Formats: sequence, C-alpha cells, structure tokens
Amino acid sequence: MGMLTFRRLNPSALVLLPLLCALASCATPGLGTRQETAEALLAEAHHAKEPAAQIGFALAAADKAAGNLGDERLTYNAACVELAARVGASSGGASLPATFSTPSGTYRLEFNTDRPSGAWDPSYFAKLLPTDEIANKRLVSKAPLSGYGGALVGVSLPPNPRQLLLPKVGVSAPVTAVVNFSKPARSGDPVRAVLTLYDPAKQNSALIAGEKRPLAADLTAPFGYYPNPGEAGILGMLLPGEYLEKEGFFLVQPYDRKKIPIVFVHGLGSVPQTWLPVMAALESHPALRGKFQFWVFAYPTGDPISYSALQFRRALETVYKIYPRTRDMVIINHSRGVI
Repeated sequence: MGMLTFRRLNPSALVLLPLLCALASCATPGLGTRQETAEALLAEAHHAKEPAAQIGFALAAADKAAGNLGDERLTYNAACVELAARVGASSGGASLPATFSTPSGTYRLEFNTDRPSGAWDPSYFAKLLPTDEIANKRLVSKAPLSGYGGALVGVSLPPNPRQLLLPKVGVSAPVTAVVNFSKPARSGDPVRAVLTLYDPAKQNSALIAGEKRPLAADLTAPFGYYPNPGEAGILGMLLPGEYLEKEGFFLVQPYDRKKIPIVFVHGLGSVPQTWLPVMAALESHPALRGKFQFWVFAYPTGDPISYSALQFRRALETVYKIYPRTRDMVIINHSRGVI
C-alpha cells in the first residue's frame, strides 16, 4: 500500500474554504431549497396530514407567491383555496385567530374583522368547499379562472334550515378568499395574515399585495352543490302522497332583501334541480349577476293542478311571514307548473 501524503495548505486557501463549502451546498438540491418556492410549499400543504400543517404551508406558499403575483397568480389562488377550506372548527379545521409555524416562518392568521364592501361574514358559513369537491362538475367553471384569489363554495347550514325555507343540506354561495400579509413590527413576531372572504357577485375587485386587482370568481359552482334528486320527479308524479313533505319554497341562495326574487316552478315529472343550469347562466352573466336571488317551489306533480296551486299560495304566505321585506317577485313556470 502507498503512504498517504499530507501537504500544508497555504493560509490564503483556508480563507476560501467556507466560501467553497457554501457554494457546494447551494449547488446540491435538497428539501430546504425546494421549500423556498411557492409551488413546493403548496405541495407540502397538500401532503401534510394535520389541518394546522396544511394551513401553515398554504400560508407560506401564498406569502411567497404574493411577492411575484405576475408569474405566480395561480399558485397564490390555489394556496388561498387550500387555507380557506381548512379553517373553521365545524369542518375539523382550525379556529381563527391562530398561529401557524412552518420551516419558512411563523404566521398569525385572522379573519378580516373590518368587513370591507362586498365581503361575507365568515361566521355565516359552516364550511368552505373547493370547487373540485362539487359533485355536479358540469356547473363548475373550467380552470384556470381569471383574476386573483381562491374560488370556493360557501355552505351555510343553520340548526333548522327548513324554518328559513332552506334545503336540508343548507344553502350555497360563491366565495373568493384573499389573504394579505404584513411584516411584524418586531423581530421574532409572526407575520400577520388577514383572510377576507368576498362575495364575487357583489365585489369584482379587491386590494391584494398592495394593489387593487380583479377577483377570481366561480359563480356557477354553488349551484352544483345541491344533490342529484335521482328518480324523485317520476316518483312524485306516480306516488304524490309520499312526497308531500318535500313540498314548499326553497331558497337556492342566501336571502338578500335587496335582490329581486325569481321563483322557478317545475313541470310534470320534474324537480327543482332542472332549473339549476338556468340559474347558473343568469348569475354568471356580467350584466345580471348579483341582481337576483333564485328560489324554487317544489311539489309532487301527481297532485291535481288546482291543489298544487293552492299549496303554492299557502307557501307564499309563509315566505312573507319569514321574509316580510320581500318585494317584486318574478315567477317562472313550465308545463304543469301553473299556479
């Protein structure tokens, strides 16, 4: 075996060693390097098991993307969807305000309590659903959406929904989630993150990363939240007596006394869900969105027309008792849906 030979290094070469080591570590890709990109941080949020970790990485991704929205708008939007869908104790997520720590930093997330124009009250919703979780894919807008912010479907589910003329599954609405960040006043404090839930039917722009920007919106997806009725229409025609409990008015959107109600009445062998594509088309029209609220009258079509008309009028009296400020109602009916 040959002998190892040691040579004395020139003192000037020792000065270069730390620099060479630093360059070598930068040239070697690793997890820490990948986590510094917004896209990789968002991937960490998707892979995380706990809601707190999901929200934390989504915040870090949104924060990173917010610094370069021109190129990372889609990542920012996806991060807003991820973190908004995970907040709320009712959905098994985290209640706000709360602090979330990640390898990229610590964040203090809170809802916007100032309630800017066109913003929802966060407490109104029992859950916020990403649009890719909506069952009726035909009513979900094709991605990617234009604009900024995360498009979701908010679901309000009060304890006794039928007392408010809501479906048993609750009532859905469009939501665009936006998160803004501000640097901490003192070193070591968490970054402040403020989450705002906008109603894109009422507000089409918002302050994001220091600039007023157009909001992303999926105004049709909320209509896809409602379940498929199956054979209820045919059975309601053949066995009307077994479907009387499903009769009455149903609000398809949150009640808003400033909007004109449009009541849809279905025809023979049909169900209220047949009107959902029509509602989606009206709500997504730039000149019409935000001006109307959509309701339906459900009834078993096997009953005599005169009896169904009587039930409609009785149900209408209930509407005016529960929502006495309702005015200027428009009724659209089809086939047997005469009143």
